[in-house]
Amino acid sequence: MYNRVLILSLLASLSLFLQCTEEDVDVVDALDLRSTYSYIQSDIFDKNCVSCHQSGTTFALQSDLILTSGISYDQLVDRVPKNGAA
Repeated sequence: MYNRVLILSLLASLSLFLQCTEEDVDVVDALDLRSTYSYIQSDIFDKNCVSCHQSGTTFALQSDLILTSGISYDQLVDRVPKNGAA
């Protein structure tokens, strides 16, 4: 009985696998495989924060926080914030 269930499960899995089309593969290839932090940098910081939090600006000097690409991670991770409420 166990063998019959196993064989049926394998056949069902194989059937689903064989139904994949070239279009399905193109969708996977089109996925942006950036890291989560890369999304945060490009979609949040670069669009909303960098104009104020870049080196030399008043906000960056007051907060001691620079959010430009290549610097922001070190400014945020494993660091004690200058703003005690943060």
